[in-house]
Amino acid sequence: MRTQLPPPSNPGASADAVCYDNAGRSGEGRRIRVACYLSHAATFKVGWYAPGDTDERLVNGGGAGEAIAATTWFMRSVLILPGRTKIYITTGTAPTTWEVAVDQVNDTGALEL
Repeated sequence: MRTQLPPPSNPGASADAVCYDNAGRSGEGRRIRVACYLSHAATFKVGWYAPGDTDERLVNGGGAGEAIAATTWFMRSVLILPGRTKIYITTGTAPTTWEVAVDQVNDTGALEL
C-alpha cells in the first residue's frame, strides 16, 4: 500500500527541507520514496539516530549526502530502520523551481508502480 505524504515547502537559500522524520513514532519496515526536480543543485541527506541516541549520522553518500544536480530528476527509496530516520534536502542557492513528491510504502517486497 502506498500513501502520499505532504511535500516539504521550498526552504529558500542555505536551508533544510525535511521530507520525512519519524521522531517519536515507529516507521520500521516502511520505505519512503522521494522524487524531486530542482532548478539549483542541492544535497539529499538521510540522517539516522540509533535507538535512544541524540547524535545524527548521515548514512548516504559516504556520510556526506548525495548531490542533486540542477534541472535533473532525482529519486531515492529509503528503508526505515529501528531508531529515528530523518530524510531532508539541503539547498545552497534558493531554487526557483521546487517540485518534490514524497510517499510511504509498506515494504512487503512487492513492486508497486
